[in-house]
Amino acid sequence: VQGDRKSTRLTGVQTCALPISLHGRGAVVGLVRDPSGQPIAGADVYSEDPESRAIIRTISDDGSMTTGPTGSSGMFVVLQSETPETFAAVRDGEEVGRASSGRLPGALFVMVLQDLAGH
Repeated sequence: VQGDRKSTRLTGVQTCALPISLHGRGAVVGLVRDPSGQPIAGADVYSEDPESRAIIRTISDDGSMTTGPTGSSGMFVVLQSETPETFAAVRDGEEVGRASSGRLPGALFVMVLQDLAGH
């Protein structure tokens, strides 16, 4: 931590090696969480923009990227998002989180889609 910047520690986050090429566009590593902050498995993550060109991949239990629902870590990755977008996570037909992303070429952001209502 340098200067006046603050650091927030994420707990319970699974580590895995992700071969991510940002192609100068930036990316988002996301976490789907329940009200207590625990990972939500089985959530589908999508962009609310029907014109979105974002590529969304979830992290499976073996640490590989896939196109299916979130694994036990609740992790996902958004690549090639062209503009600021809103993403949502749905499990069993219920929305379990929503957040908007910014965009900064070449930067990597973290987004948490947290179910604050307890669905």
